[in-house]
Amino acid sequence: MRLRGAALTLALSQREREPNCSLSLWERAGGRVALLTALTIAPSAHALPTFAEVRAAHRPSDVTLLDHNGEPLQTLRVDRNIRRLAWVPLAEMSPALLQAIVLSEDRRFYEHSGVDWGAVAKSAWGNLWNSRTRGASTITMQLAGLIDGGLARPGGGRSVTQKISQAMTASELEARWKKSEILEAYLNSVGFRGEIVGIDALASTLFGKHASGLDAQEAAIAVALVRAPNASADAVAQRSCGVLQLQSLPCTGATALTATALHRAGRWRLGPAQHARGRLAARRDRSAAAPARRARWTQRRGRRGRRTRQRER
Repeated sequence: MRLRGAALTLALSQREREPNCSLSLWERAGGRVALLTALTIAPSAHALPTFAEVRAAHRPSDVTLLDHNGEPLQTLRVDRNIRRLAWVPLAEMSPALLQAIVLSEDRRFYEHSGVDWGAVAKSAWGNLWNSRTRGASTITMQLAGLIDGGLARPGGGRSVTQKISQAMTASELEARWKKSEILEAYLNSVGFRGEIVGIDALASTLFGKHASGLDAQEAAIAVALVRAPNASADAVAQRSCGVLQLQSLPCTGATALTATALHRAGRWRLGPAQHARGRLAARRDRSAAAPARRARWTQRRGRRGRRTRQRER
């Protein structure tokens, strides 16, 4: 009902601003409002998951095998479609990242209730439903598309019904979840580049560090990839520079850092289990070489013993 009321209010205010508009244009606008009104009063097709359920359903793409003492032995990839690490709590994410993502994607994130109607109005109403723009799409709306398979963005863009359902789900999320939970779930679920999903996988792959260690320039690159995950290095660098400028920060070195980071995007940092596997392999090599070392030590000890007996004689 809140979404319906906002839609009607926006349409009426537009009519008051344009008293001389033609009847055909107003009829078309009224038809859209009527469609929106009819769809927004429809009940949700399924129950919205809780934050705890979304977090519990999070599955890393790699699993770690442990020995009987709980020590890591090996890392195995179980999901070949994506690269995703463990869930990262919001308190363990870089403050620079949190600031950059809100400034870039949803400046009124802490003010709106899921749908930023101010942004919708500034975008001349249709911007919210235009498949080629995300100017009025809030972080909450994007999260709705990530956690609800029926709202996932298809290759040809969402239909009008899907977009309305996305806005409805966003409003419901805001009513049931905390803002911190929405932001945490979003950053752990959003895709960045290629197979990389979630901020920790992005930080590890591109910068070789945990999500807590991202600096302002690295955070700007991460945020730029949210908007254009498959863009060229130059386009990502330009976008990241814009994110830095929003924070009154210089862009010096951003282009070089972007090129280096995207060059590393196809690589994967060794996890703790993989480092442990290397240590175990080295230990096995030492064990295999032990008999030869013992033989050499015995030979040296024997020679020293013979020399000692010869001096005693």
